[in-house]
Amino acid sequence: MRLFFRFVAPFVHRSSLKNMVLKMGTAYQDLVQYRLGLPKSADGIVGPSVAIDENPETKPSSSFWDAKGQRMPPKGDIGGKPLALVTPTALVPGVYVEVNSDSAAELWMDVSLLHSTGTVDGEPFDFDWLFSPSDG
Repeated sequence: MRLFFRFVAPFVHRSSLKNMVLKMGTAYQDLVQYRLGLPKSADGIVGPSVAIDENPETKPSSSFWDAKGQRMPPKGDIGGKPLALVTPTALVPGVYVEVNSDSAAELWMDVSLLHSTGTVDGEPFDFDWLFSPSDG
């Protein structure tokens, strides 16, 4: 699973941001804290991406993206422990995420949750997974 977080503010409004803390967990695992140190000034950084492996022994990996499309690792160790994903159902959500920062300013972010059903290659994309099924 890959999550992409995008800052929702002009670059100048994020200038004091140095570190982010993501807390992630599942229905069966308490929130685990991961510290993401920005690799440089937040000025120019669009947001972080986080990849969660299906292997329950693997910690999530992360990187930051800047406005030029360059990918940079976070500054320092992210800490935390492995995050064991669960198969989501209507009654069991897949993952919970909380985002915090060390900045005194408000931090607003969008998160991309684009996903698919894991269908066989070559089958058309099923837009009903993103939007309510159409009536016609």
